Amino acid sequence: MEIYSPKLYIEINNSEYIFAVGDENEKKDFKIIYESSEKLQGIQNNKITDFDLVYNTLKKNIYSIEQKLNFTFKETFLVINNFDCSFLNLTGYKKLNGSQILK
Repeated sequence: MEIYSPKLYIEINNSEYIFAVGDENEKKDFKIIYESSEKLQGIQNNKITDFDLVYNTLKKNIYSIEQKLNFTFKETFLVINNFDCSFLNLTGYKKLNGSQILK
């Protein structure tokens, strides 16, 4: 029985947002099934200058990918390549429900 459970990866680097969706089969072979990129907006000099623009760009692209693949992602993997940060607060809860944030 094959379970369709693609993973969404979002990379934010110095020049663009990269959205990639991949899935692995029962042999643990990982295959990219969708990839897109968009010019970086709302971030300058490694700082978020317009939070609403960043938020809406991410939200719009995630929604578009979910519609194209007819799948709702329960989690995403965020790769940040242009920040030198010591702490990320990604949730309003004290615990991250078993999730781990790595620098």
